[in-house]
Amino acid sequence: MSRWIDQTEFGDEGNCVQAAIASILGLRLEEVPNFIKLHPGDSTESVCEFWDAVEDFLEDRGWWFKPIPMGEKEGRPDVPYLATGKTVRGFNHMVVMKGHDMIHDPHPDRDGLIKADHGWLLVPLDPALFVLKRDVPRRAPLQMGGDGELIQTPAQLKSFLDFEW
Repeated sequence: MSRWIDQTEFGDEGNCVQAAIASILGLRLEEVPNFIKLHPGDSTESVCEFWDAVEDFLEDRGWWFKPIPMGEKEGRPDVPYLATGKTVRGFNHMVVMKGHDMIHDPHPDRDGLIKADHGWLLVPLDPALFVLKRDVPRRAPLQMGGDGELIQTPAQLKSFLDFEW
């Protein structure tokens, strides 16, 4: 599975937010709701419900959806974050950025944003509880063998790194 997920629905009920969040979190598209279908419409109430649903989804998974400044002169984080703005197609759209560069546009045209108006950094709510989903447990590189012995010396680290996986 590619990390970068493309949207599969377009127009007023497009799922760019679903695809961008799946991409930044390394999830499959079906693991993230299509928030726009859950809360359609342009009313203030619908828009608030939409963003509340996004925040609730992320918070339930241990992430804080932290707004970040998007001015031209302001430093933007040099890590992947979510950004929204208008596209040349005339729609509001979400992409994944790093610094001032777009690193993934979930729309197949890859046109990106005319201008990134809003940005959000995903921050673990509790870094001590944060665990990446991987085939290998997160602590595996710190342990040697099946007995769980921790790597404590450079020689142990070299032995671990030389192991034929």
